[in-house]
Amino acid sequence: MNYREKAEAFKVLCRTYKREKVLSQETNAQMDDLLKRFVREDVEYVEKTFDKIEQAFGSEAKNILWKLFVDGRIQVDVAYESNISRRQLQYSVDRWIRYIFEDEE
Repeated sequence: MNYREKAEAFKVLCRTYKREKVLSQETNAQMDDLLKRFVREDVEYVEKTFDKIEQAFGSEAKNILWKLFVDGRIQVDVAYESNISRRQLQYSVDRWIRYIFEDEE
């Protein structure tokens, strides 16, 4: 799997992160143990990846990616809040994602 495929899979996990975070904290007897494990692993993977991003690029990079991937905000709004152009935002996001996911290969 190349870095683009990994990045897309990460984005999908981020979209479900909040829901899975709640599920992982619930003690629902109806939830299968295997499902609990998968949900917990998904949550841990997203959190570890954001920790790597913060360590490599700082908390602003983490916050920007969080807003885009977890909160589902649009680039124009996030760029405006960060006082950068949308093009600068896209360039930075691409650079951060490439660094994190190429490192895993």
